[in-house]
Amino acid sequence: MDDGLDDNGQIINFDIKSAAWNPYKGQGIECELGYLDLYIDTSLDSEFVVEFYKNNSNYPYKTQTVNSLPDLREHGTVQSVVPLNPSTDGYQCNASRHGLVEDQSIYIYQIEGPSFLNSQQYLVTYVDENTFNIVQDFSGNGTAITAISLAATGVVTAPGHPFFDGKEIIISGGDMTEVISNIYIVANATVDTFELRGINTSGYTPYTSGGVVFPSYTGGGIVAELPFYSGKVWKRAYAGGVGYWHQVRVFQQESNSPFRLHAMMPWFKQTGGRMI
Repeated sequence: MDDGLDDNGQIINFDIKSAAWNPYKGQGIECELGYLDLYIDTSLDSEFVVEFYKNNSNYPYKTQTVNSLPDLREHGTVQSVVPLNPSTDGYQCNASRHGLVEDQSIYIYQIEGPSFLNSQQYLVTYVDENTFNIVQDFSGNGTAITAISLAATGVVTAPGHPFFDGKEIIISGGDMTEVISNIYIVANATVDTFELRGINTSGYTPYTSGGVVFPSYTGGGIVAELPFYSGKVWKRAYAGGVGYWHQVRVFQQESNSPFRLHAMMPWFKQTGGRMI
């Protein structure tokens, strides 16, 4: 769906539902819908949802969210990322059974929160089978802290910060060691300051310098070997239902996430059940 205009950050719904499918209808037997292949434009940010229905049900028996990335030789998904202390040392990534080795070249995509990590090439510093580090100076991607008050509710001064009330943040570096690598919620934000909601800093080590504040990780993340490229790709959504007819629904409800669907190809297998 592309009318040549900007969505201005507003959601444009893409929502289609197929007709009823059963290539063995003439033989009077049921079939299994094994999977649905979709031919789409590649995209770094876009995801879409596929729902599978069978018979007369109005409720999907299977729902799958599919990304729009090409084959990037994925090494798994990211569960969390945390800036090292200090942030000039890089980030620590948690990705269960990632299979990476020391000095391996990787890319990371679709991180939500510290999105500046996305689409960049890194060399891995191996930690263990579920954790690895990417060593790079990320301090310039955060906002420098000039002061943190000693008070019943700590106030952080970070001139020009981008954070708003309710936003989750994380602090790296600085000499107030008690606040490092913890996730906090922003409250009473102004142009240059914000409170650490519910955090009493009155007994903490006095802050003088060295801290940087970042948005905290909120979700997403794919570890891959190859750089992203634009083009078209077949993506597969798995079904598995058996019935006398099948329908699929493909939809997307996002902003700033282009989605273009060129073709669909379902895979069916006949079963022994007869239609009544």
